[in-house]
This record gives sequence, structure tokens and C-alpha cells, in this order.
Amino acid sequence: MKIFDGSSPKTSLINGEVSAGLIYGGEIALAMQNNPDIKVVYPKEPVYFAYDVFMKLKKAPNGTNVDKFINYMLAPKTSVKFSEAFPYYNPNKQAVKLLPKKLRDNPAVTVPNNVLARSQTVLNLGKETTKIDKVWNDFKGDQ
Repeated sequence: MKIFDGSSPKTSLINGEVSAGLIYGGEIALAMQNNPDIKVVYPKEPVYFAYDVFMKLKKAPNGTNVDKFINYMLAPKTSVKFSEAFPYYNPNKQAVKLLPKKLRDNPAVTVPNNVLARSQTVLNLGKETTKIDKVWNDFKGDQ
């Protein structure tokens, strides 16, 4: 069985409907809290690494407040609280030191350095994007 669920991909793992999945780290961390049999496995090959970012418009009407908000969210103590609620990878090294042991030791949350070293982010593929779309659509089939 294959399932494509962008809303709550962890649910199918927790419920035992699937035995493996390609899922965001935070979703796996939450799934592991619900089902200790779920484990994180990183391939030996290079992995795709995605992360969320804060951004502001160059001409943001309240740019100073945007900066204050971003700085507040990135402050280690605030960042830890955010990670506790949403256990995704936290690039803030000072915050990681403050994370509870269960998050700090969880490879879904604190991605091991050897995995980070062989990871890559999405590149602008330009016209080649259509090839990736085709492979993805072929893989999904009728889903």
C-alpha cells in the first residue's frame, strides 16, 4: 500500500497502515512519541535537507518589528520552546544545548552531523523541473 499524505503523514505510521515512509523530521519525532517502534533511518546516499526560514519583504511596512520578532523567535530560550511544540530540526546551536534530552538525542530532531555533512538542499533545476515532475507523477500513479 502506498499513501501520499501531506497533512498528517505520521498518522499512517502510528496506526500501522504503512511500515515505512519519507516524512519530515518533526512529523517523525511526533510519531515516535506516539509509537516507540518507529525509528529514524537515514540512507547512506546524500539526503535532501529542507528547513523553514524567516523572511521579510525589503519594503516591509513594519520592518523593524519584523526584525524584533525574528530575533525573539531565534533567541535560544524561545527557540527551545518552539522546538518542544514543533520538534523539527533546530539550527540554533545555543538552543540545541538547552533542548530536553529526549529531543537532543532524537535523530529526527537533532540530525546527526554525518547526515548533515552529506545533505543537500533543493537546487533551481530550471527547465529540468518537468523531468522531476514526470518521475514523481509516474511514481504516484493513480494517487
